[in-house]
Amino acid sequence: EQFAQPPALALRGWCDALMWLGEMKQAQKVKRKGVQRGLWLTEWCRPTMLFDTTLATDTFFLDAKLFPHVLNPILKAISLIKKELKKNLNPRSKNWKLEEAGLHTTQQWSALTLQVNGVAQSSCDTWPDTCAAIGLAPATRIKDGQVKLSYMEPRTVVRPHAGPTNARLRMHCALMVPPSVGVAVFRVGTETREWKEGECFVFDESCEHEVHISAAAESPRVVLLVDFANPYLGQEAYLDTLLEGSHATSKTSALDEYNTYHLPHDEL
Repeated sequence: EQFAQPPALALRGWCDALMWLGEMKQAQKVKRKGVQRGLWLTEWCRPTMLFDTTLATDTFFLDAKLFPHVLNPILKAISLIKKELKKNLNPRSKNWKLEEAGLHTTQQWSALTLQVNGVAQSSCDTWPDTCAAIGLAPATRIKDGQVKLSYMEPRTVVRPHAGPTNARLRMHCALMVPPSVGVAVFRVGTETREWKEGECFVFDESCEHEVHISAAAESPRVVLLVDFANPYLGQEAYLDTLLEGSHATSKTSALDEYNTYHLPHDEL
């Protein structure tokens, strides 16, 4: 028994395996079982670490403008970030790594990590403007999260999966997008979006999501992926999500930020 997986983790793995095998009806039964056992609030959002939030159930996408403390530093630097991408876009170079979590099979998805669990990585040496922009958003310095460039070539299919915690939200800022409509599609829960170059959106990464980049796509899709502390958490959980010392001035500044951006969802 000491080696048994927690029930939420075991059911998540079982569900993912069934979906990847195409056994959708059986996967649906597992999802319902998790909800019935009180492990998840909904079949679509299945974190192994579930925290109380003021977000309405099955809120999949959110307007990035609701989070200016994260969005604004990135948008102000977007032209510089795109210049660094043009200079460093070589997914076969040492800093770019193939995705190895088993979420796709074609070896056409690579990532370049800039920050892991709140700590800047050595790759920032060649992405100084991007990392400087991230440094102006202390809410990204969380104990469990990352900031990275995600590169997907045409024919990339990312299997449906759900993230491990709702203590964070995830922002996608599109740096390169195929121009044709309908060739690069992102689904979260029951909703789908297409990326628009130079724009960002936010989603609850603990909810089931998948990507389809068509063989007809004229170019790769590249996004800046940014995890940040979920401001819809309770105050104590929010502060616990942050890496100690994330807000350079003091704990008070973290509280000020939380109080500014923590609003009941129905007030937004």
